Amino acid sequence: MRALFLLLVPMFAFAGPPDVEIWTSGALEYEATDSLSFELREHLRVNPTPLTAEVLTDVGVEFRAAEFLRLAAAYRIGMVDIGDAAELRHRMAFDVVAPVKLDALRVSLRQRYQARIGTAHNSPKHVLRTRLMA
Repeated sequence: MRALFLLLVPMFAFAGPPDVEIWTSGALEYEATDSLSFELREHLRVNPTPLTAEVLTDVGVEFRAAEFLRLAAAYRIGMVDIGDAAELRHRMAFDVVAPVKLDALRVSLRQRYQARIGTAHNSPKHVLRTRLMA
């Protein structure tokens, strides 16, 4: 059993002037077995112009079914202050990841289904994402 704590320093995301977003994140990961791990992640996102803030909590589980196949599920709950009122937002995500190691090169293909529950300020949304990382 191994626990890992990560704290990321504030990151600045520039989407073009004058948009600046400050995002901090911290995570606690617990490896229950060699193939099963759990994660709790906290995010704070602040946009100073106009002033808005989001506090997001992610809870996830990952199962390594084989050396070349990982399955993951995550739930996010977020309190979003959009100026006129705060609202609660929900998101679920399910991943299938195929990591491959070729000598010193690591390649990973992730297929994600993500569902957002609609609120007063956004509608329900279903997204299928593919990500290739090297």
